[in-house]
Amino acid sequence: MLNKILNFELYSIGKMQFDVGQLLLLLFIFFVASLLWRLTKSKWRIAFFEKNEVDTTNRRRFGRLLRQLIILCTTFLIIRTLGLDFELYNSGGDEGPGSIVLRYSIVIVALIVLVLAWLTEWIFSNIFINKYEKDRREETTNNYTDASGDVRSKITRLVQYIVIILAAMAVINNFGINYEFFGYKGSGKELFFTPNKILIIVLIFLLAQILSWILTQVALYSIFKNNEIDQGTRFAINQLLKYVIYVIAVYIGLKSLDFDMTIILGGAAALLVGIGLGLQQTFNDFFSGLVLLFERSVSVGDILEVDGQVGAVKKIGLRSSIIETRGNISFIVPNSKLVNENVENWSHFVDHGRFNVDVGVAYGSDTALVKKLLLEALNDHHLVLDYPVPFVRFGDFADSSLNFSAIFFTNRFLIVEDIKSDLRFKIDKAFRDNNISIPFPQRDVWMRKEE
Repeated sequence: MLNKILNFELYSIGKMQFDVGQLLLLLFIFFVASLLWRLTKSKWRIAFFEKNEVDTTNRRRFGRLLRQLIILCTTFLIIRTLGLDFELYNSGGDEGPGSIVLRYSIVIVALIVLVLAWLTEWIFSNIFINKYEKDRREETTNNYTDASGDVRSKITRLVQYIVIILAAMAVINNFGINYEFFGYKGSGKELFFTPNKILIIVLIFLLAQILSWILTQVALYSIFKNNEIDQGTRFAINQLLKYVIYVIAVYIGLKSLDFDMTIILGGAAALLVGIGLGLQQTFNDFFSGLVLLFERSVSVGDILEVDGQVGAVKKIGLRSSIIETRGNISFIVPNSKLVNENVENWSHFVDHGRFNVDVGVAYGSDTALVKKLLLEALNDHHLVLDYPVPFVRFGDFADSSLNFSAIFFTNRFLIVEDIKSDLRFKIDKAFRDNNISIPFPQRDVWMRKEE
């Protein structure tokens, strides 16, 4: 009985028929569309925009995109419900192989994909990237330095590339031009390449990049900050997560090409045995990099002294690490050197170090005044830490002078020589003002005269 009511014909024009079921479906489509339309203007958007710091221009753009998407989806459903999916172009007269057929639904779907692409770009720019920039602004006050470059333009480009690939795949599928251009048959299995398969591989790696960025720079960032995890640990976790994501992406890409993974794994094992002898040092550096990432004896941001060079660790790669010296010169060090050799890490356990400026004064000088002047010079310098407290040590009674050491603490390791230079200027001026002389070695020579 219900089927008869739903199939009851209201009118017909040629081959087109309109029945009760179609009418009810259209009413449901219009109801859902009107409900979604009202949601685009509801108050929930205001709280959402304020939370994510979205300006007025982007708010309006988001509303326009949502309404355009609702109109296009509603139009597509109406066309399919009423059977109005007419041909706009047909190259072959029928829809057989080799013919290109353009219909209304294809045009609408293309516009829907375009609007979804704009929405995706808006979401990345105004949610993920806004959150990323907000977090970095908050940590700027804590002397945090980020070297990610222009993140917004990079992510926008990735989204654009993904949209282009999806559009190209839609065109290939709708027009039936996914032809094989290369094939191989062996071991009882046929392997062939098509444009769609190549595009899928590129799409997988682009998605892997975006997923890696979201997880490492947005999702995990709040966890790192709430748990006060240091920069070196963050870098290690992020690097390991990136490697895992890219390995999975490579595996999925090869599977999408129908590669036999057992053959690949077996061949890789044999290849590694063959090249292992020739690349022993490379593998040593590679596994040393893994040790550094797990053990964290050296982390990004640490100040190291390697072969007489002092610098900050900027990056720990799988084969080598980059240390930026005091002269802003990149010093590339194999990871095996950091693991197997003695390396001085100035900031491994604490974020400050102890340094000293040595000075000698003439015998007969007021040692209490010397100590007072040295402490004043230390306390007046803005880069000398108040805690631990700087102090003065009376070192020795030397041949020509009384030796003192002005000992101080600072967390500015890379410019500590400049700090020492400033202190020497202050000490020299203070000694001159208080008539304290800095002696130089003297020798009395007696000339014996023979009779």
